[in-house]
Amino acid sequence: MEPASSGSTLLSTGAFARLCGVSKDTLFYYDRIGILKPVLVEKNGYRRYAPEQIAVMQLIRFMERFGWSLEDIKTYLRSRSRQQYLQALCAIRQRQEEERNRLEREAALIDSMLCYAQTSPGELSVPVLLSYAQPRTFFATAYRHNDPSKSMKIAASVSDYVRTCNELLGGTRYPIGRMVSRQSLLEGRFMLADALCSPVCAQELERCQVPPQFIRTMPPGAYVRLWYRGDPTKRNGAYPILFRFLRENHMCIAGDGCELWVTDQFSAPSAEESMAVIEIPVKSEAEMELPNRPCAQQPE
Repeated sequence: MEPASSGSTLLSTGAFARLCGVSKDTLFYYDRIGILKPVLVEKNGYRRYAPEQIAVMQLIRFMERFGWSLEDIKTYLRSRSRQQYLQALCAIRQRQEEERNRLEREAALIDSMLCYAQTSPGELSVPVLLSYAQPRTFFATAYRHNDPSKSMKIAASVSDYVRTCNELLGGTRYPIGRMVSRQSLLEGRFMLADALCSPVCAQELERCQVPPQFIRTMPPGAYVRLWYRGDPTKRNGAYPILFRFLRENHMCIAGDGCELWVTDQFSAPSAEESMAVIEIPVKSEAEMELPNRPCAQQPE
């Protein structure tokens, strides 16, 4: 038992529990496992605690709050060595840093989801021209083309993306989408994915030390954007609309395109109701110095 200081007034279990902000059952449990025992147990079984033990209880609650096990707390209270105290604080600080990073990643994820959810149109519109003043960065993993069936290619590619994203970024990003190379677009092979991707800011990619092979950049400049609704694996109707818009406006494809699946299992009742935003970098025919060359082959 811990001795009471001379002249101190001992507290009943109820009074001590109220001052410490815990239940009497908690005190009984701590007594039973030997973490905090009363200084006196009377003949009738009533427990008495010293006011000085309030500080001990505060220490116990502090350690519990930061993830200490009750066994570790019990061991520490027996020794209370300075070295053990410093190690404990360092461990707590490390856990705080990990939690802070986790919350930052989750906040970035929610911000991204909000951004696309708020900008997606209620009604689908025609293609529009827009301009980006700054480059945009994406976390990307190569799309598998060697698996025997289309469904296996998709499943294996998504699995690669999720696993690599978890390893390098600590969790998947949203929205997920795909890159389509300029060459594939020019050939009308717009369903041939080059990589699976998600927009991730350059600062986060740098902080997480993501290797260059997992980073794709879309440069600043003019883009054509189209919102499109339908099953992501069968989005055949969107790209001909974009290609027709390019031809009518005498524009050419200037780089790789990006398709992001904005509303899927989170907010769409079915795959057919999911929505994607497709963006393709463009230049005028004069800028491309190809006045007589078509923008893309008409898909069959």
